[in-house]
Amino acid sequence: MNTYLSPKVHTMAYWGQYNVFARRETYTAGSVFLYGTIATMSLILSICVSVYSAVLGADEAGYIPFWKQSHLYPNGFTMDSSVGSIYWVVLFLAQFGHLGHFFCDNDAYTNSAASTAAHVVTNNVLHVAFVLLFCHSFFYSAEVILILNFVNLSALYFRQGPHARSVQHLPSSGPLAWTFVSIYWNLAIALAHRGVETQIFGLIFIWSPLGYGLFAFIAYKDVTMIMCLGILAAATGVGQLSIKAKLAHLIPPFLVAGLLLVLCLLAAIAGRGSETIGNNEKNGVDCGSPQAEDEESGADEQMTRERRICSQVCPPLYWSTAG
Repeated sequence: MNTYLSPKVHTMAYWGQYNVFARRETYTAGSVFLYGTIATMSLILSICVSVYSAVLGADEAGYIPFWKQSHLYPNGFTMDSSVGSIYWVVLFLAQFGHLGHFFCDNDAYTNSAASTAAHVVTNNVLHVAFVLLFCHSFFYSAEVILILNFVNLSALYFRQGPHARSVQHLPSSGPLAWTFVSIYWNLAIALAHRGVETQIFGLIFIWSPLGYGLFAFIAYKDVTMIMCLGILAAATGVGQLSIKAKLAHLIPPFLVAGLLLVLCLLAAIAGRGSETIGNNEKNGVDCGSPQAEDEESGADEQMTRERRICSQVCPPLYWSTAG
C-alpha cells in the first residue's frame, strides 16, 4: 500500500536530511569525523584571530587591537582586559575537551558532540566575524553578529537542557554568557562612537546579567552559566576601576557579581539535592520511608544467614574472608 505524502511534508523531509542543525539519534562514522574536523578547524581559526587581535595586533589603517578599542570608548560595561582574556582561554580549553568527544570510542559521546557541532562551528565563525568587525570599528555590524550568535547559542543551550554534563555545558554557557554581556557592551561603544551619552544606559542595563542569572537559576539551576555571568560582572567591576569610573558605575558590577555568587552556591546546593533524589528514585528507594528501612533490615538478615551457612559448610574459607 502506497503512503501519500503531501508536497509540503516531502519537502520538509528532503531538507531535513541536509539540515546540519537538526537533531538525529545516530551519526555515521564518516559524518562524525567530518563534524569533528570542521569543528577543529573553526576553533583553530577562532583562536588565531582572537590571539592576534588581543595580543599580537598593532595599530594599522582602520584597525585597532581588541582591548585598546574597548578602552577608547569607556562606558559602564568596560571590562578588565586581563580577566576577559583569561575567560576566553578557559573557553578555548573547554572546546578542546568537547572536541575530544568526536574521536572517542563512546557512541553516546560522539553522537552528542555531533548533534551540537553545527552550533559550535557557527559560534566560532561568528566570533571571528565579531572580532574583525569590532577591531575595524564596524560596531553596528558587530552588534548584528552578536545577536545572531546569541540566537545560535541559545538554541544550543536549550537543546542540551538542564541535565548536560559540565564538559557539555561550558562550551555553550560560557560563550552564551559572553555574548549576552557583549551585546550591551558593544552597543554602548557604538553609541559612544557616535557621540551619544551612555551613562544612563549603563546604569540601567548593568543589572541585566543578574536577571539572566536568575533565569538560569529558576529554569535549570545552571551553576556554569551563573558562574560565567558572575566572572564577567567582576571583570566589568575591575574595568570600571581601571577607567576611574564614578561611584554610581563602580558599585553595581561588584554587587551583581556578589549576588550571582550567592545564586551560584544556591544552584549548586539545589542541584546536589535533586541529584540525590533522582538517584534514589532511579534505584527505587525512598530513604525516609518505612519500606526502605524494612528492605535494609531484610538485607542485613540475609547477609547474616549467608555467613552462618558459609561457616557451617566451609569453615576455613569463612574465617579467611571474614575480616
